[in-house]
Amino acid sequence: MEAPHPSAHHSNRHEGKRDWFGLFSSFRHVSKHHEDSLSLSSTPSPDGGLQCLGNRGGDEKLEDIVENRNWTAIQPSGFRPQARRNHATTVIGRKMIVVGGETDNRKLNDVHMLHLGKLTWSELGSSVITKPSQQLPPCSGHSLIAWGKTVLLVGGDMDLDTDKVTVWSFDLETEHWTKVHAKGDVPAARSGQTVSRAGSILVMFGGQDARGRMLNDLHVLDLKSLIWLPLLTSGKGPSPRARHVAGMYDDRYLLVFGGSTKTKVSNDLYALDFETMVWSRLKPGGCSPSPRTGSSGVLVNNKWYITGGAQRGTRVAETIALDIPKMSWMNAMRSSLDSVASNQGLSLVVVQKKDRTFLVTFGGSGAKSRSNEVQVLYIASGEQREDNDIFHGSNGRTSPRDPLVPSAAHNAVSPTNQRPTVLSRLLDSPSPEAVPGLVPLRQIHSQAHQSYKAGEKVLNDNVSYGEEEPESPDAHDTVTKEPQSPRPVEQHETSVDADVKCDSDSQSDEIEDVGSEEILKEKLALAVKKNLLTEAELEAVQQEKDELEKKLNLATRSQQSAEAKLGLVTREVEGLRRKLEASELVQEESNSLSNIVHSENLRLEHDLSFLKAVLEETQKELHSTRGVLASERTRAFQLQVELFELKQTLQS
Repeated sequence: MEAPHPSAHHSNRHEGKRDWFGLFSSFRHVSKHHEDSLSLSSTPSPDGGLQCLGNRGGDEKLEDIVENRNWTAIQPSGFRPQARRNHATTVIGRKMIVVGGETDNRKLNDVHMLHLGKLTWSELGSSVITKPSQQLPPCSGHSLIAWGKTVLLVGGDMDLDTDKVTVWSFDLETEHWTKVHAKGDVPAARSGQTVSRAGSILVMFGGQDARGRMLNDLHVLDLKSLIWLPLLTSGKGPSPRARHVAGMYDDRYLLVFGGSTKTKVSNDLYALDFETMVWSRLKPGGCSPSPRTGSSGVLVNNKWYITGGAQRGTRVAETIALDIPKMSWMNAMRSSLDSVASNQGLSLVVVQKKDRTFLVTFGGSGAKSRSNEVQVLYIASGEQREDNDIFHGSNGRTSPRDPLVPSAAHNAVSPTNQRPTVLSRLLDSPSPEAVPGLVPLRQIHSQAHQSYKAGEKVLNDNVSYGEEEPESPDAHDTVTKEPQSPRPVEQHETSVDADVKCDSDSQSDEIEDVGSEEILKEKLALAVKKNLLTEAELEAVQQEKDELEKKLNLATRSQQSAEAKLGLVTREVEGLRRKLEASELVQEESNSLSNIVHSENLRLEHDLSFLKAVLEETQKELHSTRGVLASERTRAFQLQVELFELKQTLQS
């Protein structure tokens, strides 16, 4: 773990809103660790179902699972972990690390490693003696991120006396846990959140707090400075949810799918662009996935694979994939209900070796009990990469013959532009090339101004319009009009005045020619028709201008209302600041009075001690005086006795 940066971070939330894209982009070309080579194999079962492959004493490896297109159960040797769900896994080299989770009656804090080359289980840290401060509390619903040769654990349901998210680091070499002391605006403690990594930045979204409330806040942790920061976004984002799936695509777009909200289990899909910090709801084509919670997903090149989960106690059997360039859902695999891939609260990781890609799933809650089995699915290379130059409509079908799409959109992607076509055009692309069902925010805000200027130009130049282009709905099913493109006037077309002048000259020169008179009448009729058409078009342009002016006035009023609200909030903040200053003055006065009272107490305690000493001396003197008085009383009694005897003697 790298040490925190010594400089303090002072950032304004509003000014830093767009700076995060630069921070994310700086990590796009970070050199990636070369993974150790991995050999996986299996043999397809004749019936097409799941096939269990053992390792026969640890010598056999999975070397040819590429022929099997189903989820294949494997039986690694060694000490198998306890059955669990809501755990977390990650991959470092050829090692799959499993941490925590929950059994039927308790949470776990153990660490297990599955060596994917040798197919052997082993437990880490069990024989290492550690201090109580280096012992991970039992946890579930946490997130696990690989960072170099360490594993980072973020959040989760832990029995700790804190209301903030905690971060732990596990060193694979020393097998020690260390609590990471992060600074900044640390988020509230939660479980069921998602944490995605982009370079040295962790992005955390959603989850459920200790009171059971669903969250949809967004926070980032810089692993170099160890500072938490909240992110401010615009647009209608996902509703508060937990146990959803999220992934960081191209270190720029955060994808969020499904999960449990306050009232239902969801199957909606959202994307956050870190360049504009704008949420958009995506509506891909293809087969719509069923709602699910407790599922797991991984990104493999341009496809997002999601498996497992449940809806109202019913587990989901299909493994789905989102083709991001085509923006289309597809069923990658349908497994049986006794498969690990259909469990709830399972984990899913991706393992790659050159051109071979494997999905590895572990654990989760099955139909009757929790599981500790491992299954592998081979992803063929043809399924990993698809052409990024084909666009799909809302029904998921390609439209290569769409006349509005420029021909360049159907050509191969340029080697210098490796960013996927669809999501990279969410911001700046014209509407014909935009993703179906989504309009960029910048386009929405600039269309009114552009249309207004285009309308003024048309009115001044008296140019007629061509046919209106189709409209493109935005992410929330609203329709935004595109400004119409003026159609250039052809050479053979002339204005009304020019036609009339030409016709007058023809009458003077050829007044006796009947044929010319007929031609003149036809030209006049055509000129009148064109004039009427132009007037109708000008009237339509004027109506559109009036409508745009109304929208502009409405936007101005909304801006004024927002400014008024901002001023009110500013005044409230100023009032709170004055109250805070007054409370600080009162606090200072109370501190001064407290000091005075303390000094008076000390003086009184000193006087009291002096009086106690005087009282003790007085009591001693009184005791001595009482002794003398007693002796004098005894002597007086003796004198009375002697006096009485003397009287008796005198009388006798």
